[in-house]
Amino acid sequence: MKFIENIQLNNYFKLPCRASRIIFIENEDEFISLNEFTSNAIVIGEASNLIVADCINKDIIKFDYKKIHHENNYLSISGAVTWSEVIEYTLKNHLYGLENLTAIPGLATAAPVQNIGAYGVQISDFIDSITCWDLKSEQFKVLTNKECVFDYRKSLFQTNKSLIIHKVLLKLNDSFNPVLTYKSIQDYFLQNNIQTSNITPSKLSEVVRTIRYQRLPDPFVHPNVGSFFKNPSLSSSQFFDLKSNFSDIPFWEERDAIKISAGWLISSIKNSLLSNSIEIFETNNLVLINRGTSYTQLLEFSDKIISLVFEKFGIKLTIEPEIIS
Repeated sequence: MKFIENIQLNNYFKLPCRASRIIFIENEDEFISLNEFTSNAIVIGEASNLIVADCINKDIIKFDYKKIHHENNYLSISGAVTWSEVIEYTLKNHLYGLENLTAIPGLATAAPVQNIGAYGVQISDFIDSITCWDLKSEQFKVLTNKECVFDYRKSLFQTNKSLIIHKVLLKLNDSFNPVLTYKSIQDYFLQNNIQTSNITPSKLSEVVRTIRYQRLPDPFVHPNVGSFFKNPSLSSSQFFDLKSNFSDIPFWEERDAIKISAGWLISSIKNSLLSNSIEIFETNNLVLINRGTSYTQLLEFSDKIISLVFEKFGIKLTIEPEIIS
């Protein structure tokens, strides 16, 4: 275990943030002595889906070890393995199901927190169990998929901060059954004359990567955390009431709910917004880009978006990245 004090915390949105102390866990045995060194800690991976305040007066825990291996179609991931390394590993070892989640940034052990998802697939579809270190009980705890309380971009780990995810166990498919229902994938196939009968796992992963990079700016060039707001889920009655007034609103059905495009909602009110330090990405209005903003200015700007959308549509948008202050 090693410590670094008073250090700038790197984050994808490139907000200035000073961390009072970072604790690096170098192997899983060090969890046992963690409570000897901290009682006020949070875990931060690559901060690819975080909005951070100017100063964090808590101990930040980071992993300085990584393990990944599989047995049959069970894949075990722990520590600082990145999600891109997981995708690469599954394609190489003929483990199927995660292709639609290609090119999502961040650590694999952070992925369950937000229940990452893309193009009709969520990580919770494949989680068998999660092993956590519980700061309160000071012991490891194994949670089943059901006990993690997964929902759209939600999980138990967003509310129970005493749980540190150490290991994620995925149960993947031993045969390739691609999910191709998402419109942007179908459009790409049509535009590029790709036959669905000829699709392979590697090709689908490549297609998803291409689509994603067309819709999301490179965070290392244009600081962003991907989608800043969640796409709202509506009941049938809510949706039909809305569609009676806005007939051209984009929508799709997903998991017994009707989703509508938060980007489309924002596009209709963005002309009322003004900021020299935050840019709404032109080709994907869900993405906010840092052009020199502060933590406070960013939250004021996002609050204005939420307010304007609610005034026009009666829908309250929810911020997707976690806010750490």
